[in-house]
Amino acid sequence: MESRTDLERRRLERQREKEKALIYLNENRGQAECEKVLNEACRVKPDDFYGFLARSFAKLAQEPVVTAVESVACVDGKTSKVEVHCVLHGIQQVIGSSVCPPPPPPEPIAEKSTSSFGKRNKSRPSSEVAVDRPPTPAVTPEAVAEVIAKAAKVLMGKPLTNLEDLDKQVEDSGAEIGNKRATMAVSLALAQSISQLRKEPLATIVSKNKERDPICPIVMSKVLSGGRHANGKLKVRQFYVMPSKEVDCQKGLQYILRFHASLGNVLSLKSGPSSRATLPDGSYAPSLDRIEQALDLMQDALTAADLEWDTHLILGVNIDAQTCFNTEKNKYELTVGQLKSSDDLINFYADLIAQKPHIQLLEDPLAKSDVAGWTKLRERLNEKCTLLCSYEMTVPSLPSQGEEGETETEPQEDIQPVVRSYNWNEFQTVSHLSRTFSTSATDEKIALGFSDLEDIDCLVDLAIGLGSAYVKLPGPANGFFATQYNRVTEILVSAISDESDN
Repeated sequence: MESRTDLERRRLERQREKEKALIYLNENRGQAECEKVLNEACRVKPDDFYGFLARSFAKLAQEPVVTAVESVACVDGKTSKVEVHCVLHGIQQVIGSSVCPPPPPPEPIAEKSTSSFGKRNKSRPSSEVAVDRPPTPAVTPEAVAEVIAKAAKVLMGKPLTNLEDLDKQVEDSGAEIGNKRATMAVSLALAQSISQLRKEPLATIVSKNKERDPICPIVMSKVLSGGRHANGKLKVRQFYVMPSKEVDCQKGLQYILRFHASLGNVLSLKSGPSSRATLPDGSYAPSLDRIEQALDLMQDALTAADLEWDTHLILGVNIDAQTCFNTEKNKYELTVGQLKSSDDLINFYADLIAQKPHIQLLEDPLAKSDVAGWTKLRERLNEKCTLLCSYEMTVPSLPSQGEEGETETEPQEDIQPVVRSYNWNEFQTVSHLSRTFSTSATDEKIALGFSDLEDIDCLVDLAIGLGSAYVKLPGPANGFFATQYNRVTEILVSAISDESDN
């Protein structure tokens, strides 16, 4: 039997434990909050009683903070995955992740040894079988891990609440000096973490940083590729289809998918089943010698799909004139062996669009150095065609005539500006990308695209959240790419629902 002294000691210990528990409960308002939640449950009478309690108490939990940022090498030995860890509901877990893709391999200039639809092109000069481009410096998973570790040091213990604050920590750490791809991957993982914690789409997180509502960008779907990506003499890089302005977003996306499938069928009938194989970006790459051949193919596909230009879809062309410009001769070569001056090329565009008014967008139609040509092209194609530019350049204001015939330098308000096109992973962080959109003029339109297919699942969210006027998507050649198109309507429906709830 226990002695009276032992019993008294145990009673005092229990009393001290009870007092500590009461202090702990009072500090955390435990009893009051429990009574409040239970009273609310009795009033609401939810079917899932414990689920209601779990959701109610989760709102009282401490804000999750970053406990680790890790780089995980993928099985291919080149790609890295960034994982953000935090303690959520008392459990250490991965809350957000993103992929850090390796830089694209050196792109060889394809041997354009065939002409239209697989016929041997004997007129092609042998000098056109060119060597590879200078190799891109390798970025190994080890190097990426080192950059991510530097960013992780400044993120430890930081609350997962404000993306701009977290991105500023990453930018100030100097980690982006090593690899922008890695810091963008860290930023995306942080953004995905905040998205998960708030139960909101990434587009909403980004748009809240910009204080604007999500809007639907014009989807530019890659359907045909030329240039280095295909055989034939045509050097034009890509062709896009886009929904007509009169078509609502969801219908327009359905028309794009229908057109892409029809184009594959047309190619298969003309050149055999193998011709419907697609590039990694989901576009077809038949052998073409002239831009008119591509336009004829797409017209056949449109007709077969029971669609019409302007009514359902419109067309865009990425000329990529920078790679078609012969600096020695100061001329352009959109088709091998056919040189055009800047004025000749502008006249070609004007005539082509006059004949094919459904071509309503040209990307990089002239070289960066051809400033005078850009000025003339803007004036010539004003309101007939949108111009996109993927490189930094300054197009001078178009001159107007003064009262006495003198030339003035004030810009003409009726001349539409050039749309600036970016790839999302050119930037250090999501906030860096957001600032670029925010600092642009209010009437300046921006297009957002991709250069790596490993992590385009966030591209639609970023484009919608940032208010991009255009978003470049891969051709819907498979289910994974098709989900990107579905994501557009998902985000917009979610945003509209949130606005109606508020």
